[in-house]
Amino acid sequence: MKAEVIDNVWVDEFASLGEALTYAKANTNRRSSDTRSEKDWYGSPDLDTAVKMGFDGWHDIRPKVEALFSRMEEQINMAIGDVFEMRYDYGGDSVDIDRFLMGDPECMMEYDVVPAGRMGRVVKVLVNGAASCAVSADKIQQRGALAVALVDVLNKLGVGVEVWLESATEYDNKYHSQLIKLHSSEERLDVNRLMFAMAHPSMLRRVGFSILEQTGWAPAKVCAQIGAGYGRPHKLTQGKRLEADVEIDRLELATGDPVADGVAYIMSTIKGLDLL
Repeated sequence: MKAEVIDNVWVDEFASLGEALTYAKANTNRRSSDTRSEKDWYGSPDLDTAVKMGFDGWHDIRPKVEALFSRMEEQINMAIGDVFEMRYDYGGDSVDIDRFLMGDPECMMEYDVVPAGRMGRVVKVLVNGAASCAVSADKIQQRGALAVALVDVLNKLGVGVEVWLESATEYDNKYHSQLIKLHSSEERLDVNRLMFAMAHPSMLRRVGFSILEQTGWAPAKVCAQIGAGYGRPHKLTQGKRLEADVEIDRLELATGDPVADGVAYIMSTIKGLDLL
Protein backbone atom coordinates (compact mmCIF):
# COMPACT_ATOMS: atom_id res chain seq x y z
CA MET A 1 0.00 0.00 0.00
CA LYS A 2 1.24 3.48 -0.89
CA ALA A 3 0.01 6.54 1.01
CA GLU A 4 0.56 10.09 -0.25
CA VAL A 5 -1.14 13.49 -0.37
CA ILE A 6 -2.12 14.53 -3.89
CA ASP A 7 -3.79 17.91 -4.46
CA ASN A 8 -4.99 18.08 -0.83
CA VAL A 9 -6.39 14.54 -0.95
CA TRP A 10 -4.90 11.79 1.25
CA VAL A 11 -4.65 8.78 -1.07
CA ASP A 12 -4.23 5.21 0.17
CA GLU A 13 -3.41 3.37 -3.06
CA PHE A 14 -3.42 -0.39 -3.52
CA ALA A 15 -1.85 -2.15 -6.50
CA SER A 16 -4.51 -4.88 -6.54
CA LEU A 17 -7.72 -6.07 -4.91
CA GLY A 18 -5.73 -8.82 -3.19
CA GLU A 19 -3.43 -6.25 -1.57
CA ALA A 20 -6.43 -4.26 -0.31
CA LEU A 21 -8.14 -7.38 1.06
CA THR A 22 -4.97 -8.53 2.82
CA TYR A 23 -4.49 -5.07 4.36
CA ALA A 24 -8.12 -4.97 5.54
CA LYS A 25 -7.89 -8.43 7.13
CA ALA A 26 -4.72 -7.48 9.04
CA ASN A 27 -6.61 -4.81 11.03
CA THR A 28 -5.98 -5.42 14.74
CA ASN A 29 -8.27 -2.62 15.94
CA ARG A 30 -11.53 -3.46 14.18
CA ARG A 31 -14.54 -1.31 14.86
CA SER A 32 -17.58 -0.96 12.56
CA SER A 33 -15.77 -3.02 9.93
CA ASP A 34 -16.34 -6.11 12.07
CA THR A 35 -19.67 -5.29 13.75
CA ARG A 36 -21.84 -8.41 13.83
CA SER A 37 -25.24 -6.91 13.05
CA GLU A 38 -27.37 -5.56 10.23
CA LYS A 39 -26.25 -8.30 7.85
CA ASP A 40 -28.34 -6.97 4.95
CA TRP A 41 -26.75 -3.52 5.22
CA TYR A 42 -23.23 -4.91 5.53
CA GLY A 43 -23.84 -7.82 3.16
CA SER A 44 -21.84 -10.24 5.34
CA PRO A 45 -21.70 -11.27 9.01
CA ASP A 46 -18.13 -10.04 9.64
CA LEU A 47 -14.94 -8.73 8.07
CA ASP A 48 -13.22 -12.11 7.65
CA THR A 49 -16.20 -13.50 5.74
CA ALA A 50 -16.17 -10.45 3.47
CA VAL A 51 -12.44 -10.78 2.79
CA LYS A 52 -12.82 -14.48 1.92
CA MET A 53 -15.64 -13.62 -0.48
CA GLY A 54 -13.41 -11.01 -2.09
CA PHE A 55 -10.68 -13.57 -2.73
CA ASP A 56 -13.07 -16.31 -3.87
CA GLY A 57 -15.29 -14.08 -6.03
CA TRP A 58 -18.99 -13.32 -5.76
CA HIS A 59 -21.26 -15.32 -8.05
CA ASP A 60 -24.78 -14.40 -6.88
CA ILE A 61 -25.11 -11.20 -8.88
CA ARG A 62 -24.01 -12.64 -12.24
CA PRO A 63 -27.62 -12.94 -13.57
CA LYS A 64 -28.07 -9.17 -13.13
CA VAL A 65 -25.00 -8.49 -15.25
CA GLU A 66 -26.08 -10.98 -17.90
CA ALA A 67 -29.52 -9.34 -18.02
CA LEU A 68 -27.84 -6.06 -18.89
CA PHE A 69 -25.48 -7.60 -21.42
CA SER A 70 -28.15 -9.61 -23.25
CA ARG A 71 -30.06 -6.38 -23.89
CA MET A 72 -27.01 -4.96 -25.67
CA GLU A 73 -25.84 -7.99 -27.65
CA GLU A 74 -27.89 -7.27 -30.73
CA GLN A 75 -26.64 -3.70 -30.97
CA ILE A 76 -23.05 -4.71 -30.34
CA ASN A 77 -23.20 -7.41 -33.01
CA MET A 78 -24.22 -4.75 -35.50
CA ALA A 79 -20.86 -3.00 -35.02
CA ILE A 80 -19.26 -2.30 -38.38
CA GLY A 81 -15.83 -1.46 -39.70
CA ASP A 82 -13.90 -4.69 -39.19
CA VAL A 83 -10.37 -4.62 -40.56
CA PHE A 84 -7.69 -7.30 -40.92
CA GLU A 85 -4.44 -7.64 -39.02
CA MET A 86 -1.67 -9.68 -40.61
CA ARG A 87 0.56 -12.09 -38.66
CA TYR A 88 3.23 -14.61 -39.72
CA ASP A 89 2.63 -18.31 -39.05
CA TYR A 90 3.56 -21.80 -40.28
CA GLY A 91 0.38 -21.90 -42.33
CA GLY A 92 -1.84 -19.23 -43.79
CA ASP A 93 -3.51 -17.61 -46.77
CA SER A 94 -0.41 -16.48 -48.68
CA VAL A 95 3.39 -16.72 -48.62
CA ASP A 96 6.01 -14.06 -47.91
CA ILE A 97 8.56 -14.84 -50.64
CA ASP A 98 11.48 -13.15 -48.89
CA ARG A 99 10.92 -15.18 -45.73
CA PHE A 100 10.44 -18.35 -47.76
CA LEU A 101 13.75 -17.88 -49.61
CA MET A 102 15.53 -17.20 -46.30
CA GLY A 103 14.24 -20.53 -44.95
CA ASP A 104 12.08 -18.97 -42.25
CA PRO A 105 9.45 -21.61 -41.28
CA GLU A 106 7.03 -18.84 -40.31
CA CYS A 107 6.79 -17.52 -43.85
CA MET A 108 3.03 -17.76 -44.32
CA MET A 109 0.77 -14.79 -43.80
CA GLU A 110 -2.47 -15.19 -41.83
CA TYR A 111 -5.11 -12.47 -41.45
CA ASP A 112 -7.19 -11.99 -38.31
CA VAL A 113 -10.33 -9.88 -38.09
CA VAL A 114 -9.80 -6.98 -35.70
CA PRO A 115 -12.56 -4.42 -35.07
CA ALA A 116 -11.68 -0.98 -36.40
CA GLY A 117 -11.04 1.62 -33.73
CA ARG A 118 -10.23 -1.05 -31.14
CA MET A 119 -6.75 -2.23 -32.14
CA GLY A 120 -4.36 -1.62 -29.27
CA ARG A 121 -6.97 0.33 -27.33
CA VAL A 122 -6.84 0.33 -23.55
CA VAL A 123 -9.81 1.96 -21.83
CA LYS A 124 -9.32 3.11 -18.24
CA VAL A 125 -12.47 2.87 -16.11
CA LEU A 126 -12.70 4.53 -12.70
CA VAL A 127 -15.66 3.64 -10.45
CA ASN A 128 -16.68 5.45 -7.27
CA GLY A 129 -17.32 2.89 -4.54
CA ALA A 130 -18.52 5.41 -1.96
CA ALA A 131 -22.12 5.45 -0.72
CA SER A 132 -23.90 7.05 2.21
CA CYS A 133 -25.30 4.98 5.07
CA ALA A 134 -28.83 5.56 3.73
CA VAL A 135 -28.04 3.73 0.49
CA SER A 136 -29.43 0.18 0.48
CA ALA A 137 -27.48 -2.92 -0.44
CA ASP A 138 -29.75 -3.29 -3.51
CA LYS A 139 -28.76 0.17 -4.79
CA ILE A 140 -25.08 -0.67 -4.39
CA GLN A 141 -25.66 -3.91 -6.31
CA GLN A 142 -27.47 -2.10 -9.12
CA ARG A 143 -24.66 0.42 -9.49
CA GLY A 144 -22.07 -2.35 -9.39
CA ALA A 145 -23.89 -4.53 -11.92
CA LEU A 146 -23.92 -1.61 -14.34
CA ALA A 147 -20.19 -0.98 -13.87
CA VAL A 148 -19.31 -4.66 -14.27
CA ALA A 149 -21.53 -4.95 -17.34
CA LEU A 150 -19.69 -2.03 -18.95
CA VAL A 151 -16.31 -3.65 -18.28
CA ASP A 152 -17.62 -7.01 -19.50
CA VAL A 153 -18.87 -5.45 -22.75
CA LEU A 154 -15.57 -3.64 -23.34
CA ASN A 155 -13.73 -6.90 -22.78
CA LYS A 156 -15.99 -8.78 -25.21
CA LEU A 157 -15.40 -6.07 -27.80
CA GLY A 158 -11.73 -6.97 -27.69
CA VAL A 159 -10.66 -3.77 -25.95
CA GLY A 160 -8.01 -3.76 -23.24
CA VAL A 161 -9.55 -2.59 -19.96
CA GLU A 162 -7.91 -1.14 -16.86
CA VAL A 163 -10.28 -0.87 -13.90
CA TRP A 164 -9.86 1.25 -10.77
CA LEU A 165 -12.13 1.58 -7.73
CA GLU A 166 -12.05 4.75 -5.68
CA SER A 167 -13.96 5.29 -2.44
CA ALA A 168 -13.78 9.04 -1.95
CA THR A 169 -14.60 10.44 1.49
CA GLU A 170 -14.94 13.94 2.95
CA TYR A 171 -14.87 14.94 6.61
CA ASP A 172 -14.57 18.50 7.96
CA ASN A 173 -13.54 19.76 4.49
CA LYS A 174 -10.69 17.27 4.32
CA TYR A 175 -10.56 14.52 1.72
CA HIS A 176 -9.55 10.87 1.60
CA SER A 177 -9.31 8.42 -1.28
CA GLN A 178 -9.09 4.65 -1.16
CA LEU A 179 -7.78 3.84 -4.62
CA ILE A 180 -7.57 0.20 -5.73
CA LYS A 181 -6.42 -1.15 -9.08
CA LEU A 182 -8.89 -3.95 -9.71
CA HIS A 183 -7.82 -5.09 -13.16
CA SER A 184 -4.91 -4.54 -15.51
CA SER A 185 -5.34 -4.75 -19.29
CA GLU A 186 -2.73 -7.55 -19.41
CA GLU A 187 -4.71 -9.78 -17.04
CA ARG A 188 -7.50 -12.22 -17.82
CA LEU A 189 -10.79 -10.65 -16.70
CA ASP A 190 -12.10 -12.29 -13.51
CA VAL A 191 -15.69 -11.09 -13.54
CA ASN A 192 -16.69 -12.71 -10.23
CA ARG A 193 -13.93 -10.97 -8.26
CA LEU A 194 -14.75 -7.73 -10.05
CA MET A 195 -18.38 -8.17 -8.99
CA PHE A 196 -17.46 -8.34 -5.32
CA ALA A 197 -15.33 -5.20 -5.51
CA MET A 198 -17.87 -3.11 -7.41
CA ALA A 199 -21.27 -4.56 -6.48
CA HIS A 200 -21.11 -6.02 -2.97
CA PRO A 201 -21.89 -3.75 0.02
CA SER A 202 -19.18 -5.46 2.06
CA MET A 203 -16.48 -3.99 -0.18
CA LEU A 204 -17.28 -0.57 1.27
CA ARG A 205 -18.81 -1.42 4.64
CA ARG A 206 -16.37 -4.14 5.67
CA VAL A 207 -13.19 -3.82 3.60
CA GLY A 208 -13.38 -0.05 3.08
CA PHE A 209 -14.21 0.63 6.72
CA SER A 210 -11.27 -1.53 7.80
CA ILE A 211 -8.91 0.44 5.55
CA LEU A 212 -10.25 3.70 6.96
CA GLU A 213 -9.75 2.39 10.50
CA GLN A 214 -6.03 1.93 9.75
CA THR A 215 -5.24 4.94 7.56
CA GLY A 216 -2.84 7.72 8.51
CA TRP A 217 -5.41 10.32 7.37
CA ALA A 218 -5.86 12.42 10.53
CA PRO A 219 -9.68 12.90 10.41
CA ALA A 220 -10.13 9.12 10.50
CA LYS A 221 -9.20 9.19 14.18
CA VAL A 222 -12.51 10.99 14.71
CA CYS A 223 -14.83 9.75 11.96
CA ALA A 224 -13.75 6.09 11.70
CA GLN A 225 -15.32 5.14 15.00
CA ILE A 226 -18.47 3.20 15.89
CA GLY A 227 -21.40 5.57 15.53
CA ALA A 228 -19.29 8.32 13.91
CA GLY A 229 -20.36 7.72 10.31
CA TYR A 230 -16.96 7.14 8.62
CA GLY A 231 -17.17 10.42 6.72
CA ARG A 232 -19.38 11.50 3.82
CA PRO A 233 -19.21 10.10 0.30
CA HIS A 234 -17.56 12.44 -2.18
CA LYS A 235 -17.18 12.67 -5.93
CA LEU A 236 -14.18 11.03 -7.60
CA THR A 237 -10.86 12.77 -7.01
CA GLN A 238 -8.32 10.74 -9.00
CA GLY A 239 -9.79 10.63 -12.51
CA LYS A 240 -7.49 13.28 -13.97
CA ARG A 241 -4.33 11.78 -12.46
CA LEU A 242 -5.20 8.30 -13.76
CA GLU A 243 -6.26 9.75 -17.14
CA ALA A 244 -9.51 7.79 -16.88
CA ASP A 245 -11.50 7.44 -20.10
CA VAL A 246 -14.68 6.58 -18.21
CA GLU A 247 -15.69 7.78 -14.75
CA ILE A 248 -18.68 6.12 -13.05
CA ASP A 249 -19.38 8.54 -10.23
CA ARG A 250 -21.95 7.94 -7.46
CA LEU A 251 -24.56 6.17 -9.59
CA GLU A 252 -26.51 5.26 -6.45
CA LEU A 253 -28.01 8.74 -6.73
CA ALA A 254 -29.53 7.91 -10.12
CA THR A 255 -33.23 7.22 -10.61
CA GLY A 256 -35.12 5.17 -13.18
CA ASP A 257 -35.01 1.60 -14.44
CA PRO A 258 -31.54 0.18 -13.65
CA VAL A 259 -31.68 -2.20 -16.63
CA ALA A 260 -33.22 0.01 -19.31
CA ASP A 261 -31.32 3.13 -18.27
CA GLY A 262 -28.17 1.07 -17.70
CA VAL A 263 -28.29 -0.24 -21.26
CA ALA A 264 -28.67 3.30 -22.59
CA TYR A 265 -25.75 4.50 -20.46
CA ILE A 266 -23.44 1.67 -21.51
CA MET A 267 -24.30 2.01 -25.19
CA SER A 268 -23.77 5.78 -25.13
CA THR A 269 -20.44 5.28 -23.33
CA ILE A 270 -19.24 2.74 -25.87
CA LYS A 271 -20.30 4.94 -28.77
CA GLY A 272 -18.62 7.94 -27.09
CA LEU A 273 -15.37 5.96 -27.06
CA ASP A 274 -15.80 5.35 -30.85
CA LEU A 275 -16.01 1.59 -30.32
CA LEU A 276 -19.26 1.11 -32.26
